[in-house]
Amino acid sequence: MIDAFITLYTQADILFYCLYGLAIILLIAEAFIPSFGVMGMGGILSAIGAIVARTVEKNISREETVLYILYIVVTIAFVIGVIKLMQKVDKKRKNKKNYAIVDGNKIPLTKDGYLDYSFLVGKEGVVVADLKPSGKAEFDKKVYEVTTTKEYIYSGTIVRVDKVINQRVVVRRKG
Repeated sequence: MIDAFITLYTQADILFYCLYGLAIILLIAEAFIPSFGVMGMGGILSAIGAIVARTVEKNISREETVLYILYIVVTIAFVIGVIKLMQKVDKKRKNKKNYAIVDGNKIPLTKDGYLDYSFLVGKEGVVVADLKPSGKAEFDKKVYEVTTTKEYIYSGTIVRVDKVINQRVVVRRKG
């Protein structure tokens, strides 16, 4: 059995390697395309061609031919499995939300890497450092740097996050 595996790859000619390589390339391409189509069929036909080229030319027995088919199918399945696994890991990595720590708070980042304070819009909090027009306010037991558009707002006043502009949290007096 191992002898058949060794002779499959060591005593093959250039036609076998070309067809086998083409089969792997086409089946890898098929792995990236969601539906079974032309590339998958071309890959299967190339694999069959590689086996036929190998067995007919060297006048190999049926048992060795079956082993060759098994080896090629397992190799191609392994390659496609590794690619699918890499796609899954890459998809998880892309969907992972990145964060930055600012003043001890975990702030999500946009896809471009900027701070995204949009999760604060609509929340109510208490001013902890006078807003003249910038200062600090506490939301959900966390303190953030905030600003107001026009007025001074003194410590202890309840405010609501109105909007976020260029990574600046804009608040207004509640009411």
